[in-house]
Amino acid sequence: MRKWIIVASAIVVITVVVGFLLLLNINSLIARNKGYLIAQAEDALGRKVSVGEVQATLWSGIGARIADFTMSDDPAYSSGDFVRAKDLQVNLRFWPLLRKEVQVKRVILHDPVIQIVRNADGKFNFSTIGKGAKEKKETSAKEKKEAPAKEPGQPAWLVSLVDLSGGDIHYLDRKEGTDLRLQQIDFKVEDFDFNRAFSVKLAAAVYAGKQNLKLTSKVGPLRPDGDFTQVPLNGELDIDPFDATRLNAAAPKLKGALGKDIDLTGVFRVKDLKFNGTLKDLAVNGKIEGTEGAVRYGKTFQSPPACR
Repeated sequence: MRKWIIVASAIVVITVVVGFLLLLNINSLIARNKGYLIAQAEDALGRKVSVGEVQATLWSGIGARIADFTMSDDPAYSSGDFVRAKDLQVNLRFWPLLRKEVQVKRVILHDPVIQIVRNADGKFNFSTIGKGAKEKKETSAKEKKEAPAKEPGQPAWLVSLVDLSGGDIHYLDRKEGTDLRLQQIDFKVEDFDFNRAFSVKLAAAVYAGKQNLKLTSKVGPLRPDGDFTQVPLNGELDIDPFDATRLNAAAPKLKGALGKDIDLTGVFRVKDLKFNGTLKDLAVNGKIEGTEGAVRYGKTFQSPPACR
């Protein structure tokens, strides 16, 4: 028994040493080729990328940890950044690497600031990410008169987990007139797949000093035409509390969704609100408490600022 304990201990020590040496070698390789790797990322994304220190990691799989990550926005939408994060971690699947395939297992963002813009034509700024690289491949295929490539089973960047903590999202919709900020965001996407439903969990502060919004949902499958308004979703939402007056000003379309005769002002609470359908045709069922709010329906009904 003692001999087996010694052998097992020796194997553990050797594994740790080999892993440490491998990590040092990968870090050295990254340091020597950092400029080249950034250029490749910019070419694939079609966006300017800026990073601080880059280190390889073997925690939760082979991957890289990137400090002070920044990706620029499409100039057609804004001159600022699309995303910047204090820390970005990307882990890759091990077995596909042996087949020289790169498949992302996990993406983790710490303290990210993300700006999502929808233009007057209804197109989002993230829709152009990677567009240039795709066009180059199509042009190259035409020039070489190659046969159309087979549709891959899974994109290389398909991930099983997206984890975002301490985030800040600014959503600017120039078509609907929305200018909305979500802060203190914890966001998790699990089992992401284009062809079947995946899980989404969101907690955020909406015009509040602490997190007051909690959402759990199943989303998908996604549409190949990229129309997010037609993607199936179902789940549950709680907002405790929310300022209807400020939300109406930031997202006037939400007020229109209630009906032109209904108006909510003041502070409300949304409890166990269940939803099902798509963004274009969404059925909801739940309750709203308005101990500090007021409800008006046309000219025939108006509650006092203490309703339920």
